[in-house]
Amino acid sequence: MLIFIGAIVAIGSVATGLSVTMPGVAAAAVTAVAIDALLRAAWRRAPEFPSGALLTGLVIALVLDPYAPAYVLAAAAAIGVTSKHLIRSGTTNVFNPAIVGLVAVHLMFGQGESWWGGLSAYGPSGMVLILLPGIWIVDHVNKLPLVLAFLGTYFSLFTVTAFGPDPVRVAEVFGASDVHMAVFFACYILDDPPTSPTRYFDQIWYGALVAGIGYLLFMTTGIVYFLPAALLVGNVANHARRQWKGASPFRLRRTIAN
Repeated sequence: MLIFIGAIVAIGSVATGLSVTMPGVAAAAVTAVAIDALLRAAWRRAPEFPSGALLTGLVIALVLDPYAPAYVLAAAAAIGVTSKHLIRSGTTNVFNPAIVGLVAVHLMFGQGESWWGGLSAYGPSGMVLILLPGIWIVDHVNKLPLVLAFLGTYFSLFTVTAFGPDPVRVAEVFGASDVHMAVFFACYILDDPPTSPTRYFDQIWYGALVAGIGYLLFMTTGIVYFLPAALLVGNVANHARRQWKGASPFRLRRTIAN
């Protein structure tokens, strides 16, 4: 995953400009790794190579506007990695840390997204460059039903709407940049193993749920971070499912009584 994401950073930076992208990439990656190391030391956890933290920083950099101030990317990385350590259920984190950081800086700074990691600047060849390794990753983590359910529901809902009375309202979703965004989101973010289901049936409803919530947020609010916000809702639903499934009969009865 690090190799693929690193390659996307390198390829995307060529189109956008190294002088533009590298300050933000460095700020997000270094901050994520540093915060992860500090929190591990504070809780006396065994040190390990910070692959997860590094991925969080790189994904944040690939989504946010490359012209954003470096402190915004650093803040997103710090918030995301901190959430991974603080908001946990057993041995796993509840929320996708990169998404927590992205939504946080949207709310705090009004920061926009460009999803330059989707490589839309390269057109169809850019789609190939993100899709081929993306398919390998999805297959490797066994999340193909999840990704197909998301993409199928997502584009079906917007296609039906496009045949309605106001097709211009959803026209941008079918533009190159937004299609690349959806594919990048599905292959590199949505299928995060700790925060997504493993059973095929659960993957299908989870992918459809995130797509449906994203569609509703886009249609009702128009917020630019409709996909990250939808994924946070999906994370909550998946956590609730795990808690319900793992509850003993006694604990379940006590929870209902309370």
